[in-house]
Amino acid sequence: MTPAMTPATNPADRSGAGSSASHPHASFVTPVPPDETTFAGDLMLKVAGGLQDRADLVDGLEDLIVNDDFGAVFPDDGEPSLDEAEELLDQVIAEHDAVVPAPSAGILAFDAAVDQLEAGGIAYSLGVGFDAGEAAQDGYERALRMAGESAVPARGYAYSHTQDVDRAVLTGRLTVGFSGMSGALDDEAAGVARAVAAAFADAGLVVDWDGDPGHRIVVAVRWERPFDRS
Repeated sequence: MTPAMTPATNPADRSGAGSSASHPHASFVTPVPPDETTFAGDLMLKVAGGLQDRADLVDGLEDLIVNDDFGAVFPDDGEPSLDEAEELLDQVIAEHDAVVPAPSAGILAFDAAVDQLEAGGIAYSLGVGFDAGEAAQDGYERALRMAGESAVPARGYAYSHTQDVDRAVLTGRLTVGFSGMSGALDDEAAGVARAVAAAFADAGLVVDWDGDPGHRIVVAVRWERPFDRS
């Protein structure tokens, strides 16, 4: 049976607010809002996150269905065939891009801030790794590669892993980790954090950080960009 896209049941949708602007992401007003607990909702979460293209997502569907993991991950959903899952994915992409026809001002500001940071020797790892340890390792390696390819020395790195991006879609708030090249929670790390917070603020984004190098930065951003169909 082909999985159906059922009407939105996100609590915000029951409040009577009909505009996508009243939600953290425009896809909340589609028939399949982003949701970690249902198959269709999880597809929308991945599409809205924008970390994978269609080919990557299809590879993930093959792993999920061919390896017979679907029931364990989505116990309340009927298991589709691979063809049905791909058909649903394409429906979700179409629903997403109908409400996200262009990048949001927030995502453009985010991109500009990352460009500014990397030009100044602070690498940014986005959507690599499932947790902070994996993302930090990728950020460190990216900083080394950047330093080797330019005359700008590596000052440090910042990172947001896959779960952070998921939460940005769901809440409109992106958590950002950071470190100096030594990896220590010291003045070097605090200096990197101040530069990261300033770059996002200069780009026009609202930044929340208490100045403690042991605490991550939180940036308010509507995480909206059209899906990469390549």
